Amino acid sequence: MARGKGGFRRADWETVLEMIAAAQVHTIKAYGPDRIAGRAAAMDAVRAHAARGGLVLGICNGFQILCEAGLLPGALQKNAGLKFICRTVDLRVETTSTALTNTLTAGSTLRIPINHFEGNYTCAPETLARLRDEDRIVVRYVDNPNGSTDAIAGVCNEGRN
Repeated sequence: MARGKGGFRRADWETVLEMIAAAQVHTIKAYGPDRIAGRAAAMDAVRAHAARGGLVLGICNGFQILCEAGLLPGALQKNAGLKFICRTVDLRVETTSTALTNTLTAGSTLRIPINHFEGNYTCAPETLARLRDEDRIVVRYVDNPNGSTDAIAGVCNEGRN
């Protein structure tokens, strides 16, 4: 995706939306305090969809919910320095073996707006080793703005869905 002056361009958003539509991804996007959302009854349908091999994409709080629900390893915690972050950042594509990244090039960058207080991904050392060994780190922050373990901005599950 091309970088536009001033951040994520409309063409970039359109590309992301086309990628999601082409992959027929079930997206999880939530707003507000979602501490118990990972245990909500609605997540049963998401778990079943994922178990059938259906694609699930968690963005922002959706990523947090998927971790809380046990669909992804790790957790999201408060940003380093307890700072709210609202800016555009660069993410480096680490793997192209997911439905979201299979049309991209490993090492390429995506310019993505972030807006969070709890975007600091963390996991146990053995989980991090497994994520690395299994090529499940999908994107990393180029300049880690929130203190995420290994600069991780996104991971995939064992089924890569």
